[in-house]
Amino acid sequence: MTLLNKGIFAAVIAAASIAFAASEALKPRTSPLPAAPETGPSYSFIVLGDTHFDAEPSVYHSELKAPKDFQKAEFARNYGMWTNRNPRLLAAAAKKVTPDTAFAIQLGDLVQGDCENPVTHAKMLTDAFTTIKKALGGIAFIPVCGNHDVRGKGAKKAYHETMPPFIAKELKQDVSDTTFFFMHGPDLYIFVDFNDPKPSVIRDAFKRHGDARYTFLATHGPAIPARDSSARSGLFCSVKTDALRRELLDLLLRHNAIVLAGHIHEINCLRLATEEGTVSQFVCSSVWKNPKQSVPYVFDDSPAKYGAFAAKNNDTNTVDFLNCYKPAL
Repeated sequence: MTLLNKGIFAAVIAAASIAFAASEALKPRTSPLPAAPETGPSYSFIVLGDTHFDAEPSVYHSELKAPKDFQKAEFARNYGMWTNRNPRLLAAAAKKVTPDTAFAIQLGDLVQGDCENPVTHAKMLTDAFTTIKKALGGIAFIPVCGNHDVRGKGAKKAYHETMPPFIAKELKQDVSDTTFFFMHGPDLYIFVDFNDPKPSVIRDAFKRHGDARYTFLATHGPAIPARDSSARSGLFCSVKTDALRRELLDLLLRHNAIVLAGHIHEINCLRLATEEGTVSQFVCSSVWKNPKQSVPYVFDDSPAKYGAFAAKNNDTNTVDFLNCYKPAL
């Protein structure tokens, strides 16, 4: 759980148009960063990472007749989280809610999935949504879609039917899809379903609100590869969508965007800085991979190690991919 308020991420003012070749590396910024805009209203919001809402397997997974070993491990992890640690995490988050807290954002994998029945999956989503919203005192609660949110038989259909109406009620505006955007005061928020992103919706958000004070993009899979091992599982990071990835990166840089992401079950913060602008990305986690993460430690603190894991494993394709970003990190 993390509370964001003004000043944690500084967006800067810059505007330029850039074109990327598929193999072109970003050029690092050499000019000073302008001061962040300080005009306009101040407010805060709560950020939750992956929550993987779950309970005893008999509640949601009874129709999964033969769970695989990795699923059994995930169910056990989730049960441990939701019978002990996540209620404490939500209680701590609730204490951060103040009169100026606008809403809470959850960065995907709201639920575990694996229900194998769309009705049960819809119940899991509803139970997770209402549990977290109640724990946070009833403030507006806005999740982005993750891969587990649509995992299982009929799960995608269940999510698309269940969640947009909930979110529409929270935002008091029409939300008919899992990629959508809204304004809060002078600031733009774009929520992107990385499983099924709608480039036209993203383009429309930037076109209609290009003068926003701050632009936040919420996505489950990071927009900037955060770790070697998950480099290709981010937003538009597959080989087949390279042109869209470059287009999105162009938009993010030109609007000095702040990206909020999850998926990798780690806390990670990085910034790209070029002459065209900056992208600040914060990756949040609210459920651990394993108990080792109960004790905080720093696994990396320098761009120098960016791509080292892939290089060690002779994964030249990933090294080349990450080298596109590395000079500007």
